[in-house]
Amino acid sequence: MKQHTYKRTDLAYLAGIIDGEGSISFLKDFSKTYREHTKRGFGWRGGVNVSNTDIFLFKWIKEKFGKYGIFNSYLDERTGLKRKHRWTLRANDTRKFLPKVLPYLILKRERAELTLRALELLKEHHGGRTSNTKNDKKLNIIYLKMKKLNQKGNK
Repeated sequence: MKQHTYKRTDLAYLAGIIDGEGSISFLKDFSKTYREHTKRGFGWRGGVNVSNTDIFLFKWIKEKFGKYGIFNSYLDERTGLKRKHRWTLRANDTRKFLPKVLPYLILKRERAELTLRALELLKEHHGGRTSNTKNDKKLNIIYLKMKKLNQKGNK
């Protein structure tokens, strides 16, 4: 299968969008499925999200990078007025796509590197979510580093 080549300027622009309007996460998923069906009560999940009210931004992302991720829209519950749009990369898409924008990330580079490392540790499991893994100690260290990076206020 032929590997798609993206323009560096498009990748750099998207990295800026992720740095400013996005989030890169690796977290513990305490959803009902994991709480009820696992010994430890959670699973691991990593991904990328970009949210914004400008539909034209998402039309551009879809045109340039539509092979990756899920696009959706919803009414912002806080204001009830503006429609928000979101582009979400789940674990497998994050694994494939995040390395392409990594060289251009500035603010969220460390989060990206940590998330990619965690997803590499989870590679043998379905997607990026798993309820049991032999790498829990390493994953927990990454989780705690991400939590510290995401703290608000003075660090």
